Amino acid sequence: MILQRVIRTISRHSLLKEILPKPMRFSPSKICSKRRAGEPLAIGIAKLLFCFCIACLIVGWVLWSPYTIGNDYVVWPIYANLVRHFYLSQGAFAEWYPHYSGGFPFSNIAGAQLFHIPAWFLTQLPGYAEGNALVWNSVKHVTLFAFSHWLMASFAATFMGWRFSRCLILCAPLLYNLRTLDALRYGMFIEATLYFQAAVIFAYWYLFKSSIIRLLGFCFALHCLLTAGYPPVLF
Repeated sequence: MILQRVIRTISRHSLLKEILPKPMRFSPSKICSKRRAGEPLAIGIAKLLFCFCIACLIVGWVLWSPYTIGNDYVVWPIYANLVRHFYLSQGAFAEWYPHYSGGFPFSNIAGAQLFHIPAWFLTQLPGYAEGNALVWNSVKHVTLFAFSHWLMASFAATFMGWRFSRCLILCAPLLYNLRTLDALRYGMFIEATLYFQAAVIFAYWYLFKSSIIRLLGFCFALHCLLTAGYPPVLF
C-alpha cells in the first residue's frame, strides 16, 4: 500500500506523466481479461510449451551434448549441493564444506545455495546423487530460460497492446543475447539474472494491480535471488 501511494504521488508530477505508464492503460488485468474472454487456457499453455521448445533449440544442447561448458558450470553449485545432499541423507544439517580453501562453514559460502529452494528440490530428484546432478541442473537452466521468455512476453503484452505471438518473437533476442548466453557458463550467474528479472516483472505487476498471485511470485523470485549464490547481481 505504501509503494502504491508513492507511485501515485510521483505520477502526479507533470514531467513524469509522460514517462510513467498510466495504470488504466497498462494494467495487466486488462490483458488477462482479454485472454479469459477470447483465448482458451490451452492456448496459453501452448505458448509456454513453445517457449520451452525455443529454449531447447538454443540452449538445449547442454542436455544431450557430450561436451560441457566449462568454467563454474560443472563446479558450482554441483559440488556443494552433493555435499549438502549427503548431510541431509544422514539426517544432519549441512554445517561444514570441506572442499573449498581447507574448509568453510556452509552458511559462509554463498555459492553453496544452502537455503535455495530450487537447489533443494533438485537434490530430491531421482539419480541426482548417482551421477545425474549435472543433467538435472541443466534441465533447471533450460526451464528457467523458457519461463523467463514467457514471462518477458507476458510483461511486454501488458503495455505493448500487441498480440502475444509478436511479443514472443520480439522478446527472444532480449533474452537469448550473447551476454546472457555467456553468463550460462557460470551457472549461478544466469540463475540470479533470471530471478532478478522475474522479481522486477512481478513487482511491476503488483504495483499497478495488486494480486496475491503476483505478490507470491515476487516473494518467491526475491527469495531465489537472495539465495541463488551470486551476490554481484543481488547488489
